[in-house]
Amino acid sequence: MNPAELHLLFWTFLKVGLFSFGGGYPVLPLIATEVVQRHHWLTAPRFANLLAIAQLVPGPVLVNTASLVGYQVGGFSGALVGALGVVLPTFIIMFVITYYYQLLYRHPLFRRLIRGFYPTLVALLAGAAVFFAQSSPLSWKVVVIAGLTCGALATRRLNPFWILIGAAVLGVLL
Repeated sequence: MNPAELHLLFWTFLKVGLFSFGGGYPVLPLIATEVVQRHHWLTAPRFANLLAIAQLVPGPVLVNTASLVGYQVGGFSGALVGALGVVLPTFIIMFVITYYYQLLYRHPLFRRLIRGFYPTLVALLAGAAVFFAQSSPLSWKVVVIAGLTCGALATRRLNPFWILIGAAVLGVLL
């Protein structure tokens, strides 16, 4: 991968990192738009497969996704650039907020701003759910796994890790 393409990959994931409030799942549609539709680095099914791997690998899903997409696009250097791009904005923002936290928290505007992120987070999570629904081929297996997963989440307080493992095992068995 040439330096110009690495530069584009870095700026793409830097932009994603700037809008990653609430974790990695809410910005998955943004990543999909950039990677699949805008730059055509991956196909939608390939991206969906990488997301599945990113969720099973230990670590933050956003960093895992950036690393896996970067690796697919530019090898090892692409993985490093993608991960750095997505982590750098959060690092800088958290460094500044931590430094000025006491001063900022006393200000009512700052507290209202933080509370304003909650509805946005819900909307971004809904967008991620729609993206997953659109990129998954609908079959009876998908419906069974989704139904059992929703049922387990609604009726029991199970750790999401075990639900993911159970869904993966069901996917292999079915």
